[in-house]
Amino acid sequence: MILKKNAKYESRRQMLYELSKKEELQELTQNILDDMEDLQYLYKSYSQNYFDKKTVEIMGDDPILKGQKLMNMILNRDNYNYKERIRKSLINLHCTNSIFPEIIHFLRVDNQSIEIKYCNELERELLKYDQEKLERTEVYNQIEESSDQTLILIHLMCLKHRITNQQDFLQYFNTSKDYQTIKELYTKCQELLQFNYLEKNTQSIINIVSDFYQLFSTYCQMIKPKQEKCTTLIFRVLLQLLLYQNIIIPELLRFMKIIRNSQVYNVQYSFGMIVLKPTVKLLAQMSQIPQISNQVELLKIKKINLTSNLPKYEHFYRQVLIHFPNILQIDTNQVIVNYLEKLTQNYHKHIVVLEEIYLSTEFQQMMDTIDKICGIQIKLIMNQDVNSEDEFEEYGTNVLKIGTMLFRLKEKIFLNNNSTKLKQINDLIQKFQKFLQYESKHERSFPQLLKYINCNNNDLQINITDNYDQELLENTRFQEFLHLLDNNQIQIDYDKGETENEILFNQIKLIYQQREQNLDQLNQLNGNQRCDQLMKDLQKNELQHKEYLVKLLVCIQYQIYL
Repeated sequence: MILKKNAKYESRRQMLYELSKKEELQELTQNILDDMEDLQYLYKSYSQNYFDKKTVEIMGDDPILKGQKLMNMILNRDNYNYKERIRKSLINLHCTNSIFPEIIHFLRVDNQSIEIKYCNELERELLKYDQEKLERTEVYNQIEESSDQTLILIHLMCLKHRITNQQDFLQYFNTSKDYQTIKELYTKCQELLQFNYLEKNTQSIINIVSDFYQLFSTYCQMIKPKQEKCTTLIFRVLLQLLLYQNIIIPELLRFMKIIRNSQVYNVQYSFGMIVLKPTVKLLAQMSQIPQISNQVELLKIKKINLTSNLPKYEHFYRQVLIHFPNILQIDTNQVIVNYLEKLTQNYHKHIVVLEEIYLSTEFQQMMDTIDKICGIQIKLIMNQDVNSEDEFEEYGTNVLKIGTMLFRLKEKIFLNNNSTKLKQINDLIQKFQKFLQYESKHERSFPQLLKYINCNNNDLQINITDNYDQELLENTRFQEFLHLLDNNQIQIDYDKGETENEILFNQIKLIYQQREQNLDQLNQLNGNQRCDQLMKDLQKNELQHKEYLVKLLVCIQYQIYL
């Protein structure tokens, strides 16, 4: 008997096993699993207090019967109650000043009106925004009596007012699905315009949807990731962030190459194009520079070991799109141009490294190749015999523009015959920065600083040319500092990541705060050509945090220090 039962059991088990291989049964199983998720959600959505004691007694203890009856009660509830829950959630969100951008995915155009698409998915989305129960206010009660269209309009208007610029818009809508939803909604709304009469709220909703569609149409090229390597994207983003902070890395020139064939870059000409090809190790080093640590944190790459675990391209692209969308509009070629412009403006600070790079065999070979490709055009441009912009456009390649910038930089480095002097000045500037940090740390102001700085391209920088270097070297306080520095008696953290601008502004703020203690030294600056020129430059530039500097210069000019 037992053997017979076992054989019957084994036969059924084998039959179920064969059935499980069939696609139909697998699909049915998946549907059941999906339904189970819905069932779990429904059970969680309804409080046990909803069912009265009598109902529970009728259900009894049978779990299957209880489940069936419970499901019937839930599914047979008045549809008005289902809509009411969603409406209450939407009203609560509005009364708590919460934005619900997902509403665009739950709008339906029907006949001459725009309605809410009531569904489980909408209720699930609203649960994510669920907050503590709100006391019913007069505003709440008024909205509760309103139509669906009024409720839709309220949320769309709140959302629209939150969007004041490109970054705000991309904060809420930044996926292809968002774009497709708005596009379809826009198309259906446009069809409503054929009717002679539309309610005022309907017309207002159509206008807002149209505005969103126009915005999305503008940014849709940015929303779709470009076809490039993740390292290329990370590099151009990090480099541009560094340039925003006026941080220039001259060693990047070593990674400059001419390529003729590439699956990554769009090489349009047989003679190739100039690119910067960073290593993953270089990207890791760039991401660890303190001045951009906050931006790197936003991009979620701070804790990633770039040498072994690069972020996924789409994920990184999305972070850049949300936090720094303007960078995505700057292609790699333009980032290189921006970098070379900054480097040329500040070449004197990196003269030693630049000489070494330009004299290296590999870099010289690249410069020779550029000369062979378009050396004649470069000479004409540098001699100003042709309009450079017209020549660049006509030539249609980055080799001419970037090549011209590289040759101009070379001319500044070698043909001025003052590289030795520049090295000495650059060394002195670095020591002077340390001196200013040291003085600021000990709350000591150095008013003479004002004649050793100038304003260049919205940045402050130390300028000790025109024999001001000798004057600085003769300053007693600076001499004392140099003596301590040479004897390793200075204890200060010089590597905390302060930029030259930050060092200068910290000291300028201190000078202003201690101005009454240094009246004699400040009075001596009255009529100084450097200070007068600095005041004129500040009126033309948009220098950040310039208020203390302007106040100081006004005090000196009018000798009023109270």
